[in-house]
Amino acid sequence: EEPEFTLEELFELFPEGTYEFEGRTVEGDEIEGQATLSHVIPAPPDIVAPEEDSVLDANEPVIIEWTRVDEPILPGVGREPLDDVEIIGFQVIVVREDPSPLVVFSADLPADATSVTVSPEFLQSGASYTFEVLQIDVSGNQTIAESGFETAA
Repeated sequence: EEPEFTLEELFELFPEGTYEFEGRTVEGDEIEGQATLSHVIPAPPDIVAPEEDSVLDANEPVIIEWTRVDEPILPGVGREPLDDVEIIGFQVIVVREDPSPLVVFSADLPADATSVTVSPEFLQSGASYTFEVLQIDVSGNQTIAESGFETAA
């Protein structure tokens, strides 16, 4: 399915800058705030390990590794100098959806991190896991790389 807007068209509609917001709470109180919009969106990190759809031992730690990518997803768009991405951190989220119940492991990591270890206490034999590595720019924009693995029964 084709998107309604390309990212470039969306950027034209909403230029970089500070936007002010006003509203009312459900109780009728007035609220206001502001947010800064940046067009610098980092490219996703490259996931190194584990290989997608690997079958791993639930009694051993799982090491999720990635390579940082210091480039924007759209070169030539955003702050000056062009293509300037400033990664300030990563977030790794591991989710077990099957078997139920849903279990989530999450870690916020510094900009120099390239791996995180998921301990066997989180893992279950015969389960399916998905994981995401979010690369976060100084503007707060982030891009996700995702993969998955299973544990042997």
